[in-house]
Amino acid sequence: MRVGNATFEGETLVLPKGETHSIYDSVLRECVLTLDCAGRDLILGGSLLEDCKIVARRRFARKRWSSVRLTRCTFEGTYSENWFGCDPGPSAMNLPRGSIERCDFSKAILDYCIFLNTDISRHALPGWPVFTLLNSHYPALRTLPWPGGLELYVGDRERMPSEVANSFYVPTLLKHHTFDPDALRELLTGVEGVIL
Repeated sequence: MRVGNATFEGETLVLPKGETHSIYDSVLRECVLTLDCAGRDLILGGSLLEDCKIVARRRFARKRWSSVRLTRCTFEGTYSENWFGCDPGPSAMNLPRGSIERCDFSKAILDYCIFLNTDISRHALPGWPVFTLLNSHYPALRTLPWPGGLELYVGDRERMPSEVANSFYVPTLLKHHTFDPDALRELLTGVEGVIL
């Protein structure tokens, strides 16, 4: 699918794999966007998605949603290494400015996803086995006794100023680290700066 300057209302758009889909400078309201394509095959530059349902039929990976405006959208499926929100840094200088407001991720799996320039408290996030760490609390989170080398996720790496939160999926972490998921959940329960 390749469209520009279009308006869709109440439609279901299925984006199959093996094709590049470009929906630029368009408005989608109350639509269902079904993603069968890879993250690299979807271009939404300058578009507004409002009250839409976005469903990933398979793992939707490495997508930056930084040039699309997402308002009150619901996400379902698995999103891996996605960036939600606008990165105002030099890499985005020539792209339209995106945003994300009041979206519902409660039915999604967020697997190492980053939120940028947004009030994270205004989004519905998934519960365990997904957990979200708020960047403003990283200094305190570093003092926790993280099991299995997980402390590297709250380490001193340089973070973008626009980065406000990171979401992790426990089954993926277990592929790279050895730890007891129940013990991790107990450690993180009730900790300020952690959303379970």
